[in-house]
Amino acid sequence: ASSDLQQAVEKTTKAYYVLSGATLDDLHDVNHITPKAFFKMFEEHESFILDFCLKYRKMLKYWKKSEDLKNILTRKKELAGLTKEEIQSLFALLDAGYEKTRHKIANIGVIGAKQILTQLSKEGLGRKFLSPQLINEFALDKNLQFVLVDLFIALLYLYVLGLITFPHAQSRYPEKQLIDYRSNYGLSECIDLVVTKTEFAITSLEIFLQKMTSIKVKLAV
Repeated sequence: ASSDLQQAVEKTTKAYYVLSGATLDDLHDVNHITPKAFFKMFEEHESFILDFCLKYRKMLKYWKKSEDLKNILTRKKELAGLTKEEIQSLFALLDAGYEKTRHKIANIGVIGAKQILTQLSKEGLGRKFLSPQLINEFALDKNLQFVLVDLFIALLYLYVLGLITFPHAQSRYPEKQLIDYRSNYGLSECIDLVVTKTEFAITSLEIFLQKMTSIKVKLAV
């Protein structure tokens, strides 16, 4: 189950990575080490990712300072050994942020939505797909705004999922030293939670792509 979950997270992360403009060489560079994709995607959001690390590092206690982010790739054993409580706490914090964001969006008007979307269009993924026409479409449609919120939180879920699952890629290769899942393993103990978050990420991307296709068809008519 851990191997299947790791593969699901890896493939979904790579789908988001392709959406951000990743090339085949980028995908090959990531290989099974899922967090690499996020280091690349967040390069245009340096302040965001550093703030994220600083906020959540208490749960991943070996993050001594924000500059240690890329060193996380050398800490596979520690990442694979996160406790059930640590994993649950990470997702609980993200869930709380998700609810606050949805509440804020639910109460924002068209002008406020345009301002936020215009700011998003100046950096990262937003710069790749938020044209003035699309900003108008999203600003006038509350459901479309929630689609963007879901896409964003799904990206954060995937980041955490990538951190806790990529060390388990080795379980696909019998010739390598395997993890002893007979012990009380955090990932095994909250498998339902991480599967749910993975499914949310997959669904969010599918809905986003469907909506974008429909809007582009509408604007082309």
